[in-house]
Amino acid sequence: MIREIINFTNNLSERFKNGAHRPSKGLHIFIKIIDEKCSIDDYVYYNGTGISDDNLNRALSYELRSSYITMNQQQKFDNKQKIHSASPFSLAFNFSLGKDKAKIGLIHNEIKGNMEDKDDEREFDLKLKEYKFELVKGSIENYFSNAKRLCLFDESDELKKSISTFQEFCKVNLWGEICTLTMQKNVSRKKESKEFKDVNILGELNAKDTKTYIRVYLADVDLKTWEEAYTHYYEGEYPPNELKDNDFISTFPDKKPFMTHRTASFETVKISGKDAKTLKTFKEILALKPKVIPNPLPIFIYEDEIQNEVIALFNDKEKNCGYKEMIETLWEKNKKDISNYYLVDWYVGKDIVFQDFDFVPKFEFELYCQIINLFDIREKGSKASDKNLKYYSQIRTVFEFEDIVFKSLLQNKYLKLEYFSNLKSDDYEKYDNTFQAYAKYRKAVYDFVYKSRRQGIDARIFTDMVFSHIKDDIKNNNEYSIKDKLNIWFSLYENFDHNKNNNVTMASKLKDYQEFVSKLAVGQADLDNAQDTHFAFAAGQVIEYVIQKSKTDNKSYQLLEPYLQQSKCTEFKKALANDIARYKHAINDNETRFRNVCAFVQTYDTDRNLKELLPEILAGVFSKNEFFTTLYEKKEN
Repeated sequence: MIREIINFTNNLSERFKNGAHRPSKGLHIFIKIIDEKCSIDDYVYYNGTGISDDNLNRALSYELRSSYITMNQQQKFDNKQKIHSASPFSLAFNFSLGKDKAKIGLIHNEIKGNMEDKDDEREFDLKLKEYKFELVKGSIENYFSNAKRLCLFDESDELKKSISTFQEFCKVNLWGEICTLTMQKNVSRKKESKEFKDVNILGELNAKDTKTYIRVYLADVDLKTWEEAYTHYYEGEYPPNELKDNDFISTFPDKKPFMTHRTASFETVKISGKDAKTLKTFKEILALKPKVIPNPLPIFIYEDEIQNEVIALFNDKEKNCGYKEMIETLWEKNKKDISNYYLVDWYVGKDIVFQDFDFVPKFEFELYCQIINLFDIREKGSKASDKNLKYYSQIRTVFEFEDIVFKSLLQNKYLKLEYFSNLKSDDYEKYDNTFQAYAKYRKAVYDFVYKSRRQGIDARIFTDMVFSHIKDDIKNNNEYSIKDKLNIWFSLYENFDHNKNNNVTMASKLKDYQEFVSKLAVGQADLDNAQDTHFAFAAGQVIEYVIQKSKTDNKSYQLLEPYLQQSKCTEFKKALANDIARYKHAINDNETRFRNVCAFVQTYDTDRNLKELLPEILAGVFSKNEFFTTLYEKKEN
């Protein structure tokens, strides 16, 4: 995978790669050599905000080819670490005096001791910066000598002369030139108005900010030569070496052991210093905020045409699309060819943390299915008198499936389904069962959606996700959500039943249960062919009837919970008999339909674990109850 990342990054445009960076805050100076003398050709001040202009982009191109790798490695250029550039064509420094507060205090006292007005802050600031430049100047000769040795492999006489001229300028003339540079600054105190005046740039530089720099660039040297010199330096720091994929992508949170690499194959790749620089650029692109590249990121292998289309999308700044939009765009052109790619997911903390990477042999974008409103729920927010039932739009893609199905089953109280964050039970307040399902299955859901591993979620897992949420909905008395989840389960069960061997769907079974109870209520059911599922559905109808008889104005499904805990048929029926006896006073002795169904439930027996029949029991509870039909009400009255 390392080689694919390198190829992918190399194919990105310079403009795009530069977009992963910002110039250093501070002053950027461009030097030209005219008649064997250096002079300032142009300069630009950057305060760290705002849109980059041409001069800032120019400065960035030079800075990216002259920045130090690490401060430890910088000692090879300047063992005193006063100079922070890594090229014979550049000089960079800040005004930091280090971290030794006692030493800094002595320097401050020394500077103030030579001032007439010790309270003059502007003069003190200037003297402090001048003191630091004297330290830089003391390192210049050694720095340029090392820079030529580390960066140049073919130093022509002309180049040697240019560097020598630049070095002499930095040592003798640079500080005087810097002190004269000015810029226009808005000094108005009113937000709505602007009042510009010339100010000295040196006075604007924050000496305490270690990220504020003065950077000087020898702009006479073409950018290609800059790149060759910087690459030569990298080659010396990172000689050809073997690097394993899992050495590069190795930072995984300890709390998420399921994210360790189980299916991705690792290869060992020999990389050069140039490759190491490219990998550094790749990480810098991933770390950019706001992000300019989708997360997760597909890196195709063997599919050059598609990879080129992906890169074209990235290079086109007008199409800053996310992962889903990108896949949809690719699918419209290459329906059969979205395959053979690595999928990388990461987040940016103190370092890049690669949360997941894996190989996807084939991606399946389309997933057609339909949720049917089998439990007659109305649109959310509709009035009780509104008879328009909720309509579920057809699901056509795996991303729509994720949004409509998986999110509704596993999302937290912030309505988010997060695949790689630390597990936080507080985000699932009052939804403990949902949290447990989320913790168990979020990786399987991610693989299902983003890697097309459809076999990873079977009927058992799907059922557990649905009814874990329903159990929480029952505790929270959320009837709408319960019926919505039942609609999902009965409509989509077959999508996860990998062992199905007939065309009988859960939706058709639900209709069969309803018809069975309708006939049972009037004494016409075929009891000899009754199955456990018929019993469970009928029991649910009885339970709902009893709950309705027990209700006060404070509607609650708490009476359901004891039934959900029962696994043995005898205990289940005992609990039901106790509730019927408790609310007997509210049940009319002439309610023959109820008595017929209740008699069947109380006399039926099975050795099956009733928790396996939870879907049918709850379907009976939340389906239209046969004891409250218009026909029945007329008969009873």
